[in-house]
Amino acid sequence: MSIINNIRSIPREDRIDDRPLKFIRADRNEKVDNWEKKIINKIFRNINSREFTAYFNPLVIKKILSKYAKYLGVTFSNICVFNGGDAVIREFILFNFKKNLKVGINDYNYQMYNVYFQLLNIKCYKVNYIFSKDSFNLFEFNKKKFYELLPKVDIFFLTFPNQISDEDFTLNEFNKILKKYKNKKFFIDESYYGFGHKSFIKLVKKNKNIFILRSITKTLGLAPHRIGFLIANKDSLKKYKNFQTPYQLSIFSGKLLDFFMKNLNLIKKYQSEVVKSRDVIVNKLRKKGYLINNPKSNFINILLSKKEKDQVVRKSKKNKFIFKVSKISNKLFIRITFGNYKTMKKILNIF
Repeated sequence: MSIINNIRSIPREDRIDDRPLKFIRADRNEKVDNWEKKIINKIFRNINSREFTAYFNPLVIKKILSKYAKYLGVTFSNICVFNGGDAVIREFILFNFKKNLKVGINDYNYQMYNVYFQLLNIKCYKVNYIFSKDSFNLFEFNKKKFYELLPKVDIFFLTFPNQISDEDFTLNEFNKILKKYKNKKFFIDESYYGFGHKSFIKLVKKNKNIFILRSITKTLGLAPHRIGFLIANKDSLKKYKNFQTPYQLSIFSGKLLDFFMKNLNLIKKYQSEVVKSRDVIVNKLRKKGYLINNPKSNFINILLSKKEKDQVVRKSKKNKFIFKVSKISNKLFIRITFGNYKTMKKILNIF
């Protein structure tokens, strides 16, 4: 089957957002509430009439991206910008595509990885997580299988944190992997970074085979604005930067990113409030006897029986919360995305 025919055979559908406006959006791992109107107005006021009709100045774009690189702890030569995290994933796969490409990926990941692999007929091996009620965080990455698969694949895609992961690797351990398998590429998706999980960015300067994805969707709470970054050693990144479009940021996305880079206190406050809220509520729910998976992201997963799940869903609607019901390892979980404690404390009345 040709790639074109394969593309036609993959079912796709648009996701409709029909959630009630006055409900707390605790179901999609995005910011559960809104940035204040005065912040939005400040960003709009910083766009002059000429900028609405002229191309965004590339020199200004470079200054903004250099600020973001500094925020990450790297330089401008270490980052490449794309139209959202999805585009980073797609372009990376296309850049490295070849006949009989074999990849590995950790389980419970972003669904678009599987879509792209299917579209291109890429052989994919998944590394599972082992469930155990006796484990504090309920899931443990199957490292034995990971190390068994490493010699078989060309690229390993790993999302940290993903839907259930925790501290799957230490930085020292992963650095040793990069050194040992220099002929392999490792793509680390850090889209959910910013809420307590470690980053692997510091490994890019001395390793040419690690590539990291960051976006503003979760970390900065700016889901619709479509800015994604590929971060890597400057030598490894050259071909990606050469293939970039000439104007990498729209006028609004650029001004938006610039505003938040100049007001990092807003980002730090947002992230710290999520972490504090999440950890306080997790501790209180664990004291009530609930088994919880906490991936150190902006959400948690709570293990429930079917009866408990039905009760929680019913109570959540009364309290104007929207949660996500999911099945992980054939077990029922309620996934809750967090905002500040004032917003989220009502959860304790639901459980």
